[in-house]
Amino acid sequence: MRFKELFGDRGNLINLNKKSIYLFIILIVLFSALTLMLNSFKLLHPLIVVLSVLFSYFVIFLLYILQKHPKDLLNSLDLLLFLILFFSICLSIYMFIPSDPKGINTEHLEVKFNFYVVNNEISKNELLDYVKEANKIWNKYNISIVINNVEFVEINISDEKRTFLYTGISEKNTTEQNEKICKEEYMPIINSITNNNPNMSIIFIEGKGNSGRGNLCGHSFAIFQYEKLSLFGTTVRDLTGWNLAHEIGHIFGLSDLKENYKINLMNDKHKLFYKSDYLSQDQIERIIKDKSKNKVS
Repeated sequence: MRFKELFGDRGNLINLNKKSIYLFIILIVLFSALTLMLNSFKLLHPLIVVLSVLFSYFVIFLLYILQKHPKDLLNSLDLLLFLILFFSICLSIYMFIPSDPKGINTEHLEVKFNFYVVNNEISKNELLDYVKEANKIWNKYNISIVINNVEFVEINISDEKRTFLYTGISEKNTTEQNEKICKEEYMPIINSITNNNPNMSIIFIEGKGNSGRGNLCGHSFAIFQYEKLSLFGTTVRDLTGWNLAHEIGHIFGLSDLKENYKINLMNDKHKLFYKSDYLSQDQIERIIKDKSKNKVS
């Protein structure tokens, strides 16, 4: 009797299946476009959307078998979208959260930096606030960022060179090209700011491109600038301090995380939504191993 109720009216079933197939195709196209857009910003793994859609249709199929009025169920776009959203959130949480506990460092490390501010583009108090924010992250791993000196530098630097500092060294270039750029163009600008100081340095300079760059050209320095999200003239999200902590990670020898969907201090793809302070034990051990090279005391 139940079988007849579900499959007895063949014509209605065919029409119902056609509607379901059309709805399925439309949703797949829409979610594929959304996935490509989000994936281009490394915000959502495409596998999450695919699995969410499949799981959702599987649940609806089960309900189709169990419910007395399958037509109402299969035509319910609200239910389908809710299930896709539900599974997307669950799978995202599963993929984003690291499976290993935070790294532990039992040996206290103090790292001294010379800070340089170009053309008074940030006040000393504001700079100290950002260093304090970065320190909150590194203190969790028994590492302290120490300000050795703050120097305000007045230089004549064009907007083109400012942009070059944030974009000139690229993974798209060959190793030979980057080495040539470093020697002939990049380091002369950096040395003009630091006065050829070989110690570990952090430079605040505004320019177009990335929010910061760290440990380039084989030298232990980083550059960073403001990164704030404003709404109606009011700052609602200030990422500058987190970016500083991220760039210090590069100075310590850490690379950007290849698993772009895992939350990590060395993954800046999710910082707008979640400023992660997570570092794995492998990352902490890499810092400790390289402490002599990084002039960490």
